[in-house]
Amino acid sequence: MQNNNSFRGHLRLLTPIEMLISMDYEELIHGLSTLEPDEQRGFMREFDKELVGILERYQEIKVSHLLQGLKKAYADVS
Repeated sequence: MQNNNSFRGHLRLLTPIEMLISMDYEELIHGLSTLEPDEQRGFMREFDKELVGILERYQEIKVSHLLQGLKKAYADVS
């Protein structure tokens, strides 16, 4: 029961991505297994949202760097 309370405490304080980074794999899997099915789905839903946000931000950065490179290359040619 203590592990369950500890995991729930972490869940209230950290986002799913932060939990993934800060906990080892076995601890995370064990903690998730102590949650009710609807809580597990909620965790995964939040994890998916965070991951999509990270991927979108990565794409924005990638495009920005590409545009900067193209501008620099164009300026060098001109």
